[in-house]
Amino acid sequence: MKNFYVGVVLFVVLSLAFGASPLFAGRKKEEASKKTKKEEAVEKKAPVKEEVWTEKESPMLHEMVKAGKLPPLEERLPKNPKVVRVENEIGKYGGTLFRGTAFLRSEWIPDHMTQEPIIQVHYPFPGDGPIEPNVAQRWEFNDEGTEMTMYLREGMKWSDGEPFTADDVLFYWYDVIFNEKALASPSPNLYVKKGVAPDLKKIDDYTIKFIFPESYFFAETAFATITGLAWPKHYLKEFHPDYNPNATWDEFNDKSTYFGGRGKVVLKAWMLEQYVPGQKFILVRNPYYWKVDPEGNQLPYIDKVDVREVEDRQSVALGNVSGEFDVDGMWVGAQHLSLFLEEKDKPGRDYDVGYGAVPGMVIYFNYDTKDATSRKIMRNVDFRRAFSMAINREEINEVLYSGLLDPSAGVFSKYSPYHVEETYRAYAEYDPEKAKQLLDKAGMKDSDGDGVRELPSGGDVKLVIDVSEHDLYTPSVEMLVEYLADIGVKMVMNVQHQNLIEERWEEGNYELLVWDLEGIDDPVGALQIWVPVSKGVPFYHQSAYDKGGFSKEYDEFSELLLKAKTIPYDERVAAVKKANRIMAENVFVAYVGYYSRPFIVSNRLGNIPKSYVRTSEFGSNQPAFRYLQAYIKYEK
Repeated sequence: MKNFYVGVVLFVVLSLAFGASPLFAGRKKEEASKKTKKEEAVEKKAPVKEEVWTEKESPMLHEMVKAGKLPPLEERLPKNPKVVRVENEIGKYGGTLFRGTAFLRSEWIPDHMTQEPIIQVHYPFPGDGPIEPNVAQRWEFNDEGTEMTMYLREGMKWSDGEPFTADDVLFYWYDVIFNEKALASPSPNLYVKKGVAPDLKKIDDYTIKFIFPESYFFAETAFATITGLAWPKHYLKEFHPDYNPNATWDEFNDKSTYFGGRGKVVLKAWMLEQYVPGQKFILVRNPYYWKVDPEGNQLPYIDKVDVREVEDRQSVALGNVSGEFDVDGMWVGAQHLSLFLEEKDKPGRDYDVGYGAVPGMVIYFNYDTKDATSRKIMRNVDFRRAFSMAINREEINEVLYSGLLDPSAGVFSKYSPYHVEETYRAYAEYDPEKAKQLLDKAGMKDSDGDGVRELPSGGDVKLVIDVSEHDLYTPSVEMLVEYLADIGVKMVMNVQHQNLIEERWEEGNYELLVWDLEGIDDPVGALQIWVPVSKGVPFYHQSAYDKGGFSKEYDEFSELLLKAKTIPYDERVAAVKKANRIMAENVFVAYVGYYSRPFIVSNRLGNIPKSYVRTSEFGSNQPAFRYLQAYIKYEK
């Protein structure tokens, strides 16, 4: 293991070196007297009484109203705006939030600023509150749970001022996601029965009805997992071949992407102002945003968001430490904690560190991998059990996670109602001797004494493991390769940029894949991660939709989860707990564990929570920060 300890020591030395350098820490001559921006701001504003802004909108928008370029606020808000609770206090308007990202891609990065599902979970801890109204202000089921009527907010507008109505939902539904020529596809969570989507009907401009093929009281949670359910028909129909005979599908599929143009016409808190591929994008406040704080002030408080692409995760971390960026909980993690704590109290540093409960690293077995030998290996339950037991999670925790890891098996989260304590660490205790016995039992033995086991049919037990260029997961996999070598399994690492790894993932062109484990906090709300609810999912066993699962245990697991959507809560919990036990016993995925993931936030930001639970089912961690109610206390 000395290579890994050398790597960790080198990382710490480099972190200290950065902290000591004039470039990173600031000029030495100024350090003794240098004050933080917060201290300077307090000194500056102490003698002068700050002017109180009494309008219910941003000064930026108020000036536009006075100039006749924008209608007054009361004409821009819906009849019933959504009132958003603030984290600590009523904020103040203005300023630009700066963020760094390791790369730009599609709508995924802007979505981390603001999402507008039709129904929303409670943030920053989904388990603390009920499902909440959002775009839909209320909804109701019929007695059988086969129909769900939603009432949209009357008077809501798109960011260009055009009315938002039921027609925008129907356009997205029938002309986009259920049109095979459009690239956007329906969320698997729309399906109740395998491959059967609900019907959608328009009742009036602000009322829609979903009709399900069977009882689906879980629908309100399922809809909360879908980040958006409407696109601007008035804007996009110009590019849609069904509405414009001169349009092409290539044009529509380009213009309907976020950075292709749709990002300028949104229901979100900010809209796209500028996009420079490979460099940055800038968001500007939506003047027609339909949410207010408890005192009736239109949100968001922050005028602009400036997101810059940098080289890698370490660059994001360093940018936040130096004050170039304001916040990050997406790219930074345990691997940066020593740097954050070392630098935190130095002159010129102006940030704090919080922690989120976050799912950690998982290894997905591709049960449909193209190589028949590799496929046979991964479909063997004794191999998967041995694989998991060969991982020294405690050592990984000590070396790479700063003691923040909670080692566990590949099971549903202990924060969910489906937690089963007795299976939480099934086959997750480090036991290489037991792992060797399991491989012997599977007929995988080292008959030629070269240190690598062979299959009974011949050929080495050798697999390729895909991992993104990642300053936590890549060294974790390096350790994993050594652990597996100790039990006679040869692992070959394929390390590439995350975009390239995702391309291989989408094509099914991999054997083992390292990623974040998703769908464990509410697996029924993320069935596409686990079972064949629609074509193409789960991504690691796509053949299960047409051909059935690779084992009878996986089929039973799938049936339990698919049924869970249609049954009452108590029965659902019992069914999913049973599925959880089957998953643990059969090691469908190899997991490292949940961990307390550090995030970094500038002290100039107000209303950022000190902790949160990251649930990928409901939009990862960024909506939990609820940037729409965050505000800037003082300028850089």
